[in-house]
Amino acid sequence: MITLAIHPIRALGGGALLCLRAWKRALRGHCPPGALRTQTVELTLRSLPLVSVCLSFIGAVVVVDIGRQIQPIVGNLSPLGPEVLRFLVREFGPTFTGLVVATRIGAGIAAELSAMSVAEQIDALRLCSADPVAELVAPRVVASFFGLLFLAAAGTLISALAGSAAAVVAFQARGSAFLDPQMLTGGDFAVAIMKSSLYGLAIPTIAAAAGLSASGGAPAVGRATTAGVVGSVMAVIALDLAVGVAAAAVGA
Repeated sequence: MITLAIHPIRALGGGALLCLRAWKRALRGHCPPGALRTQTVELTLRSLPLVSVCLSFIGAVVVVDIGRQIQPIVGNLSPLGPEVLRFLVREFGPTFTGLVVATRIGAGIAAELSAMSVAEQIDALRLCSADPVAELVAPRVVASFFGLLFLAAAGTLISALAGSAAAVVAFQARGSAFLDPQMLTGGDFAVAIMKSSLYGLAIPTIAAAAGLSASGGAPAVGRATTAGVVGSVMAVIALDLAVGVAAAAVGA
């Protein structure tokens, strides 16, 4: 158990340093355009169906669970719709999207890079005077950063629509009330964007750090994949808390 706990924590620290190096390479134009396009399709477009399905269920579950608790007290749930939408935009949309993406692309990046590391392909890149960070990590970090913003926005919209439909079916409430943005403020959108951006940076760099550090044969691939996924999920939860506390401190 101790060994399994150390690997994700080590990946967290390695991911922060790797993120800085990856963005430095990307900003200097060392990120291959072809690799960036490939990773954008892989990490963003191919994650969209999974995010859509998961967030639609989450939106419906949130409304149904809240409704079951509140309806006996207030009767009509429609006045609560705008506040539920605010909760989805600020909290559930970005964070659950981050968790879903962490399990998919965190596992994929860690497994792919660890397999390359174990097969000594990373060392071969260095012998060819190629930079593994620029060639392998930077495209994934850049694609994930922008991809998480898109996926979080799409997931939040889908969860709101699913929640609205659930309110109509389960409680005969006015569905449009759960799409009413009257309670939303600029601070809510700022918090959602901040969370999505940080998740997009943390997930690929932590997974890549776990993958690049793998050594020791086939079992190392499994250990690195586990460390990448667990580290990414831990990062999403920790960042959710950190941003929430910071937002509360500044009154956002």
